[in-house]
Amino acid sequence: MTPDPPRIAIVIVTYNSAQVLEGCLRSLGEGARGVHLAHVVVADNNSKDDSLKVVGEVTDLPVQIVQVGRNAGYAAAINAGVEVLDIATLDAVLVLNPDCRLRPGALLPLAEALR
Repeated sequence: MTPDPPRIAIVIVTYNSAQVLEGCLRSLGEGARGVHLAHVVVADNNSKDDSLKVVGEVTDLPVQIVQVGRNAGYAAAINAGVEVLDIATLDAVLVLNPDCRLRPGALLPLAEALR
């Protein structure tokens, strides 16, 4: 019997990240090959640019926006993003900066190392 693929959630912290965020989000589909990408949370630190619009244009991912409401900082945004996840149903949570790009299949070896 083949084990179920690892269930991964990703939290991306943004602050005026519209120029780089789309590339990050687009890379997740290929990067998640071999795992179940259960949730993508974009925790926004009150961006004044089109960051939230960029997120809204991505329809092929299970994306949720968490608006922090102010520029609370990186750690506070991570906490806000993780707070909306059902941790008990996940094998791992990956935190990314919006300028990161995942290579195809990148999440599977990370998840296997955690097992």
